[in-house]
Amino acid sequence: MVECQAVGRDITGLKQAEEKLRNEAKLPQLFMDALPCVALLIHYPAYRIVASNKAAERAGAVPGRRCYAAWLRKEFPCPWCLAPKLRENGQALSDQFRDGCIYWDAYWIPVGENLYLHYAFDITEEQMIKETLEKAREELEQRVRERTLELQQSHAQLLHSEKLAAVGNLSASIAHEFNNPL
Repeated sequence: MVECQAVGRDITGLKQAEEKLRNEAKLPQLFMDALPCVALLIHYPAYRIVASNKAAERAGAVPGRRCYAAWLRKEFPCPWCLAPKLRENGQALSDQFRDGCIYWDAYWIPVGENLYLHYAFDITEEQMIKETLEKAREELEQRVRERTLELQQSHAQLLHSEKLAAVGNLSASIAHEFNNPL
């Protein structure tokens, strides 16, 4: 061989495999972005965010940061966090809590040995409606109690008036009977 002009190798399979891996890597992110709530994939026990959806990123929860520091801007793990219990029993958990003026309906789902999916819905509007309805119910019950008391008092007065009227009628009848024979 005197001279070599070019060496070629077919890498179509390699490029297709790389494209397939990129597409498969996008699938979990597409799933998380489709969730209508804040969603985080978190590494436990470090509480490090591995992946987050767009809603979480808008709230400041970006991969690489601790969930409690990034999302809720706290210095220590949240007191309502169920990640330690999730680690103990390995079953999905949920809870509702209030942080500041926002009510959350939160879920912790185990994904791997040290990974869990944490997502939370903002249920502030529903809770405010519930609280308003509860307050209205309590006010209505108080008004019913007050009205019932007023009716009981009116009834007692009416009975007393009827008794006095009956005594008056009886005394008038007796006076009439005494006056007739005389």
